[in-house]
Amino acid sequence: KSAAKATVLLGNIAVAHPDYSLIRGVASVIAENSGASLGYLPEAANSVGARLSGALPGAGGSNAQEMFNNPHKGYLLMGVEPGFDFWNPAKAMETLGQAEFVVALSAFRSDSLEQVANVILPIAGFAETSGTYVNAQGDWQSFNGAVAPAGESRPAWKVLRVLGNLLDVSGFEQVSSEEVLAEVRQLSGDKKPENSTVNGIENERLLGSTGLTRIGDVPIYAVDPLVRRAASLQKTRDAIEASARLNPKEAENAGLVDGDKAIVKQ
Repeated sequence: KSAAKATVLLGNIAVAHPDYSLIRGVASVIAENSGASLGYLPEAANSVGARLSGALPGAGGSNAQEMFNNPHKGYLLMGVEPGFDFWNPAKAMETLGQAEFVVALSAFRSDSLEQVANVILPIAGFAETSGTYVNAQGDWQSFNGAVAPAGESRPAWKVLRVLGNLLDVSGFEQVSSEEVLAEVRQLSGDKKPENSTVNGIENERLLGSTGLTRIGDVPIYAVDPLVRRAASLQKTRDAIEASARLNPKEAENAGLVDGDKAIVKQ
């Protein structure tokens, strides 16, 4: 409250939390009562663009967690490695492994992908295609491909377009990324990211666990298949190895002192 200009920020861990609406409500109360602004840090480079384009489950649709909790016969994956890129990799691997057919669009091969995918279609990396990012402020930033796609790989939107054509699905007639961009701009209209506070706080908690809850963050150079394979980045200080950290008071409550060994189970 004493700051001349303060901001309450919610980041990727909060957004992915099962009780995000509760956290957002509490953050709103804090912001309103302290005179601070409420803000959001997008989870990934084009999270805002995905939302503006409507890439969210509509009526009757399912989000990723629901797709794993209620198994489907088939899955289409794009640019992800199941062993690393889901908040519950064990659940993802289990569910995908039981599906009748899994199609993966990927720029890389990996053990976890090969365990669950029936077919892997090669797609271009981010620097091998033109496209557009929308940042946290809502600025649209378009770019050109720096190099040609390697081998038989193609930009992901082209692979999806051909799949749509083969399945006789309407709306898959684009021949350039500029056409895709124009269509998304029309769909998003004048919508902009907004950070207004919300009214009230959700009373119902979805996460029913008691005791401690594990908060698993992802190091900066482990967030996608490209940086995970960059040997130079893995040698930097920011390439944090797996570890468990506990508040000193909680450690004391558990009877732990400096130098003790402990087993952590989830």
